[in-house]
Amino acid sequence: MSERRGAIGGLERVLHLKAIPALRGLNNDALAALAESARERFHPRGSILYDEDTPVASIHHIIDGRVRMTRGDTVVTTAGPGTPLGALAVLARVPMALRGTAEVDTISLEIDSEALMEVCDDHFSVVLSFLKYVAHWIVGIERREGPQGPAPPKGARRRLADGELDLVERIFYLRRFPVFSGASINALAELSRGLTEVRFGPGVPLWSAGDAAPYALLVVDGTIDCTIPGTDVRFAAGAGWSLGTMEAIAELPRWHDATTASPVVALHGAMEGLIDVFEDNVEMAMGFLALLSRGLVSYIEKRGASGVPAPA
Repeated sequence: MSERRGAIGGLERVLHLKAIPALRGLNNDALAALAESARERFHPRGSILYDEDTPVASIHHIIDGRVRMTRGDTVVTTAGPGTPLGALAVLARVPMALRGTAEVDTISLEIDSEALMEVCDDHFSVVLSFLKYVAHWIVGIERREGPQGPAPPKGARRRLADGELDLVERIFYLRRFPVFSGASINALAELSRGLTEVRFGPGVPLWSAGDAAPYALLVVDGTIDCTIPGTDVRFAAGAGWSLGTMEAIAELPRWHDATTASPVVALHGAMEGLIDVFEDNVEMAMGFLALLSRGLVSYIEKRGASGVPAPA
């Protein structure tokens, strides 16, 4: 791999990056910052861009040429111009699961992970764009197959009779969740103040598929029955579930019906408030993005291991 200088101008870089689906909504300042951090790279035929089970130091957006992605001796896919390779692994902070080899002489725009983090620190719109794109992808999977997320954290349940959670209790409650475990007390306090405790009796319809999704519910106690219309997919959301978060972040409609199966207590959070907290605490936002991205990587790897390609 060698660096090329001056072949791709600044405006052309912006146009290339703007074509990436996850970045299409970015403003010109954020795109320009990403373009400034990108480096032109030339990969001779046969050179290795990524190796299996090795840390991913950068994203390669293919401008010209072709890269073969393999697992062992099996060809998984071939990436051509317009493909950003390594992005999900960089966001998830996990090693690359595939080997990437240039099938022909290939040119890419490389953005290393440190440069990307610096741009994210300065331009929250980049973080938000990635969050929305990953959440959109997850909703597409869950709409077909049901929830794919991790099991709720231990100790997430709180009895209804214990009374309303005060600010300190909310902070300690939130820290049980992996995405918030490393967050600062100030960030969790800001998040907690934006949550409203709500209670429902059994048999209360909370939303229907197709409704707008301006908020999410963090279930503290009780059970919510969920069904995907037109399918046989049903699931029960209990204590520790974050229900409705992905579609709210992605700004997509609800994808399932939700009705309380028992008395329920939950923390209601408007998505606008969560985004404001993330903007004030970019490290927390990046941790959340990494958690979502790791879930996607795990899903894709499981599908690949079973011989079924993951839907785009």
